[in-house]
Amino acid sequence: MFHGESGTGKSFFAKVLASEINRKMYHIKYYDLFSEDITNPNDLLYSIFYNIIERAKTTKEPCIIFLDEIEKIISSIGDYSPDLEQIISNTIIKNITNIQKSELDIIVVAALHKKNSLDQRFSDYALFDNQFFFDKPKAPETKRLFELYIQEVESKSQRQMFDKNIDWDCLVKKTDGFSARYIKQIINVCVKECFFTYIDSQSQQAQQTLITQDIVLSKIDELKNEEKIKGKSAGY
Repeated sequence: MFHGESGTGKSFFAKVLASEINRKMYHIKYYDLFSEDITNPNDLLYSIFYNIIERAKTTKEPCIIFLDEIEKIISSIGDYSPDLEQIISNTIIKNITNIQKSELDIIVVAALHKKNSLDQRFSDYALFDNQFFFDKPKAPETKRLFELYIQEVESKSQRQMFDKNIDWDCLVKKTDGFSARYIKQIINVCVKECFFTYIDSQSQQAQQTLITQDIVLSKIDELKNEEKIKGKSAGY
């Protein structure tokens, strides 16, 4: 079980884990089960588990089942039956229990925002014995995240847009408490808004904007203001 606030890297780590141990990952998200087109999300969830298990029996290939935001999967009742929460919990418990009793090489991972917020039966059945807490990054980690997300920018010319005189230590202080998701968002917004090309009528050469420290700081402030408007405290 991975637990921690939204944006702290739980889903990302699950993907890295699957890659590192060379396993196919089946990513089950709540919005795959709850939409206007789906009349019975529990039937769909049961079918997903069934197909994964049957495939594993046939291929003998190890895999990971990742239940992303599991509390939403269980509690996203919406316009469905009021008994749906209990029904979906039963489906998850039954299938994980069957996997644990089998000889199939399947690892079940779940991501949860708040520890111990699930039905007590999940603990009683020892479905997730290993618990991992994901916290917001500290200063050295935040600085490294800025570096990593800049390296992930699509093209070399876009990466070179960042002013070499940017004081990253200053930006780290300004983004104290930010999750990895929002660090990435800041970088992407800066690139998207500042990378534009125009053709000079005389030189016929493309020009591009330099991303300065002031620009990055302005995007950080904009993000903070947006979060306040949404009614969040320091949930960046």
